[in-house]
Amino acid sequence: MPIAFTGSTCARRDCTRPEWKDGLCGRCWRLAAFFGKDPRMFAYEPLRGWTDGRDTVALPWERLERDLLEPPRRD
Repeated sequence: MPIAFTGSTCARRDCTRPEWKDGLCGRCWRLAAFFGKDPRMFAYEPLRGWTDGRDTVALPWERLERDLLEPPRRD
């Protein structure tokens, strides 16, 4: 009987593993941390690389600007 994952999957294109942290699966998150990249931006790098110059994704600029420009919360 195959194992079926339920819930959110990794945000990185072509990765079908379950989400672990910051929208990425454990493998993709550790790879982003290893290279010192922001996991939210690393999600837009395809798992198997870029195929050509037209292979792009639409970035969620509104959400990124909101997250980056908001003053940090002090609880």
